[in-house]
Amino acid sequence: MDDRISVALTAVRRRQQLLFALKCAGYGLLTSAVLGVLAGINRLLFDASLTLGGIALLFAAGPVLGVLVGFIIRRSWSAAATAVDTHYELKDRTISALEFSSAASGDVLRELQIDDAAEHLTQLQPAEVIPFRWPKALGLATATTIVAAGLLFWPRAASTVNADPAEPLPGVLAAADIIQDEIDELEDFAKDVEDEELQRLVDELREDVEAMQKPDVDVKEALVAISEMQEQLQALQAEYNEALVDSHLQSLGSAMMAATSLQAVGQPLEVGDFEKAELKLDELQKAELTHREKKAVSENMRKVATAMQDSGLGQLSEAVSETTEGLGSGDAGKTSKGGKKIKRLLKRHRLRKKLNKMLLSKCKALGECKGMCKGGNPNTGLAKKSTKPSLSWGLGTHGELDGQGTEITSNRNLEEITGTAGEGPSDVEVTTSPEGREQAGRSYREVFQEYQKLSEEVLDAEPIPLGHRQTIRRYFELIRPQQAEEPSL
Repeated sequence: MDDRISVALTAVRRRQQLLFALKCAGYGLLTSAVLGVLAGINRLLFDASLTLGGIALLFAAGPVLGVLVGFIIRRSWSAAATAVDTHYELKDRTISALEFSSAASGDVLRELQIDDAAEHLTQLQPAEVIPFRWPKALGLATATTIVAAGLLFWPRAASTVNADPAEPLPGVLAAADIIQDEIDELEDFAKDVEDEELQRLVDELREDVEAMQKPDVDVKEALVAISEMQEQLQALQAEYNEALVDSHLQSLGSAMMAATSLQAVGQPLEVGDFEKAELKLDELQKAELTHREKKAVSENMRKVATAMQDSGLGQLSEAVSETTEGLGSGDAGKTSKGGKKIKRLLKRHRLRKKLNKMLLSKCKALGECKGMCKGGNPNTGLAKKSTKPSLSWGLGTHGELDGQGTEITSNRNLEEITGTAGEGPSDVEVTTSPEGREQAGRSYREVFQEYQKLSEEVLDAEPIPLGHRQTIRRYFELIRPQQAEEPSL
């Protein structure tokens, strides 16, 4: 390239490069400002503030990268020559001279063209060809930067701190109310029987219920508290072997059945009607036994007393032994004294049976309260059909459990068939027998106990609505083996 051309165009090219870098810096700042606006909006909406260093880095990164790009991408000589020809209206003299000077040729015409262009370039003023103007992008970037700075540094209104405690969970409160009613019933029983141990348990249960009603208790803590209350009730229930005492008292009733005058006491004991037996024990001293009956009754009752002693029922064994001696010797006073002891122990056992039944009922009620804490619906009314998706599906109850009856459209015709009575061939077929009924009864009881246990485990572990829980319990009550079907202990 001819030196005269290159020297004249260098200043123009330098100004072009500078303005291009400034333009790139403006676009870089505009990019940073837009990101700053987004960060400011995020700060106001979601309280996600940037640090001061992060803000500085955000606004500096765009312009710096823009300047680097502006200087890395070089402006060409052709662009400078074109700018000169356009400004001075040289009709492409400069661009032509630039091309001729770059070509390796000694053509005289080209030399003349180069000399003519160089002569015109002696009057070149770079500032006139490339005047300094602020890029439009830089002005827009400056305005956007001011908006971004306002969003990033504008003081937010102080958030109001709610010092009120959180409201307790509705499901937990509903469960606590039900448990409170169950505890009240248990306390009334404890006062009636004057049971100090049961009263202490009631006081502990009340403390657990009060802890459940605190605002900061969540569902998990409520379930833990209910489980602890269930364990306390079950521990008290397990202290008394109800089935063992029932078995020995029934054996005592069977032993008394050997004497006719003792059957009024023995029969209710044998069938487990302890309340009636308690009333009949007052007549024990009036019993008159024959010599044979005394021997049979004494022998049977001694065996029962020995079995009671071996099972750890010392007080009951002592009372039965004293009554046996009175009956055997005909001592009405000793018989009356032993009978009163049996009556007192029988009343205690009857109350204990009632307590165990009540404790079992309370444990079941606590299991149902777990379902309420987990989101079960305590209302058993009709539920409205929803057309919106929900995460609580399956936790409600419709209330109409039986549904509509099946309409039978068939005709029922009752026809009477008459025949002539007389002698004729006969055939006998055994369809049922006592042995078959006993075997079927045993199988039925085994299946019932197995599935009842499974249902209780599911009711304790799953959040089943109360309406459905009551249906399940009622089902098992309806199919429970009757008293006559249960085995005697």
